[in-house]
Amino acid sequence: MNKAIAIQKLNQEIRNCKKCPLWKTRKNTVSGEGSADVKIMFLGVAPGVEEDKTGKPFVGRAGQFLNQLLKIAEAKREEIFITSILKCLPQPPINRKPKKEEIEACLPYLKKQIEIINPQKFILLGEVAFSVFFPKKELSSFRGKWIKKDKKEILVSVEDNGYGIPKKQQDSIFTKMFRADNVKLRDTTGTGLGLYLVKSIIEQSTGGKVWFVSKENKGTTFYFTIPLKGMVKKEGSKALT
Repeated sequence: MNKAIAIQKLNQEIRNCKKCPLWKTRKNTVSGEGSADVKIMFLGVAPGVEEDKTGKPFVGRAGQFLNQLLKIAEAKREEIFITSILKCLPQPPINRKPKKEEIEACLPYLKKQIEIINPQKFILLGEVAFSVFFPKKELSSFRGKWIKKDKKEILVSVEDNGYGIPKKQQDSIFTKMFRADNVKLRDTTGTGLGLYLVKSIIEQSTGGKVWFVSKENKGTTFYFTIPLKGMVKKEGSKALT
């Protein structure tokens, strides 16, 4: 059986699921979306109200954030598989934290999705998703880091609560000596070199990428990737231009 057919069969099984009481209140199950041949899986906590209405993952506010992140990373939704720990909206109350028994009932479906798709990288969106993979570890120790497990790589994605970059200045944030206006008002001691140096080192020396998503005065989340293979040792110095 090929992957696409196996996923379709699993989706039908999820639609018929009555393993926990959430089947009584759901409008739709939300199995996931994307090709079965992808290498990256995004994993959230549970469907929200909009997802419950449509049966599609990440179409509400979280989906807008995800689309923005993918655009910055020059990726398309068709190039990833998006799903969540729970396949039904947790309620009542709406959007509450999933209960342990709900996670346990739904987890076999996620394991089957992983078995079929066999992704090489996981991006965990939030504490609940992290705890399923690493039940004995603290999320705070792994923010924004790739973690290797069973020969796969996992990126933990968490938003910070910092200053946030004004929208009109976001295109300049990696410019040498640049500091956002709201940051300068609160901290007069910075140089504006930090982000410039980080981007230069990662992109010029390793061939990796750096990007971010920011909301003014609410916080910024930075992401970076560094190739694990094909890196060439370099020596010497280079002027910062």
